[in-house]
Amino acid sequence: GVAHEINNPLGVILGYAGYLEKKIPEDDPNFRFIHEIKRESKRCKKIVQDLLSYARTPKPVLEQTDINRLLGQIIDFSTNHTDLHGVRIVRNLSYELPMIPADGDQLRQVAMNLILNAGAAMPDGGRIEVNTGIDDEKWARIEFCDTGGGISDENLEKILEPLFTTRARGTGLGLAITKQIIDQHQGEIFIDSIIDVGTTVVVRLPLERQEY
Repeated sequence: GVAHEINNPLGVILGYAGYLEKKIPEDDPNFRFIHEIKRESKRCKKIVQDLLSYARTPKPVLEQTDINRLLGQIIDFSTNHTDLHGVRIVRNLSYELPMIPADGDQLRQVAMNLILNAGAAMPDGGRIEVNTGIDDEKWARIEFCDTGGGISDENLEKILEPLFTTRARGTGLGLAITKQIIDQHQGEIFIDSIIDVGTTVVVRLPLERQEY
């Protein structure tokens, strides 16, 4: 309810800021202030939207899903993403991986978020490896490995908590939503990181869902 109440005045602020931005010439000293109001209002709307997404993540609609095919689609899309300039994505997909019960749309969101996070850790370019395999004959294992600056032990403990972020313009909800989706799939997520070496995020999803 609070999020919706905030959204309404934010929409008004954005509307008037956009109107003034069009009316004021760029060489006017006030143009920069109007531009900042518009930009920061958009950021607030993004935070509110992410908060609503976190609060309302729907239960997964499960279908037999080819994880390798899904990841291949995301990787193909990501190679042209503006936030991944200079980043090379390498895929090592195990063809022994069977179809698993999953919500394809939600897992696309998970994969895209983790790839973009890895890219953000490498502003000067680098390498992301996306690996799949089977763990203990009961888990589909997906790894996202980057060559970024790594995460400190202190931040690693909090990285999956809602609203925690180390990025200047992050909302701190992307990984929290990712964890929520994985939890609803009866899965697990682990993050291992070494400063100045890189970070590996491991997602494990059950090959067969347990009914309670």
